Amino acid sequence: AMCPPPSTHSGNHGFREEPEVVEAFMTALGHTVIAAVQLQKHQYVLVAAQFTEKGLEFSGRQRMEAEVLALAVLPGGTTGQIAVLTPHGLLDCPQQQSDMAIEEKDDMLSFTDPVEDLRSAYSLYTTGQEGRASRAATQAVSHHGAREILAAIERITREMLDEADVSGPKWHGISEEIVTRHLLFEKARDLQQWVAFLGEVSMWTRLGGAQQLQRQQQQQQQQQQQS
Repeated sequence: AMCPPPSTHSGNHGFREEPEVVEAFMTALGHTVIAAVQLQKHQYVLVAAQFTEKGLEFSGRQRMEAEVLALAVLPGGTTGQIAVLTPHGLLDCPQQQSDMAIEEKDDMLSFTDPVEDLRSAYSLYTTGQEGRASRAATQAVSHHGAREILAAIERITREMLDEADVSGPKWHGISEEIVTRHLLFEKARDLQQWVAFLGEVSMWTRLGGAQQLQRQQQQQQQQQQQS
């Protein structure tokens, strides 16, 4: 519940200060209490605490780049498993996971294959880690350049369009018309999410800036060669 605004005093000329609304979630399992507090858009901090004989003791915190829809603590391990529901699905966050491990995930790019790096950024996005996906996309564009990333986007898009795996047992005995309809639905859904990813990480803006920087570098190289 939100606290009521403070009472008016003569020092503020009769105006009441409006309380700042902060979105937060809290859940508990046994002696474990978990809270998710919004820092800014698509950014929350998870705080863990334990009820002990001395009172409530904080056991750790963890920043996450995702929109939180719901929060729960599931049985598992010594203190439970944190489950966070995001618009892209469910995230499982072991409480013992350190901030160092989280930061390492931001740099899990090969920096050798632009297609692989772009897929890694997209994988982060599909698991609800929009902030990390944006950082990974920025690193990929910065390292590989606009031309290589554009080629990677085209290749991944074509693979999504051409993918048609009907070899699994779930398709046995199903008419070709139904299979085709289902595949078209899956492709439309996947492409919609792919395009949303490219838009939300500002890929086109980043590529435009990268192309402009490349042109400037080429012009500088040409001027140096002429001189």
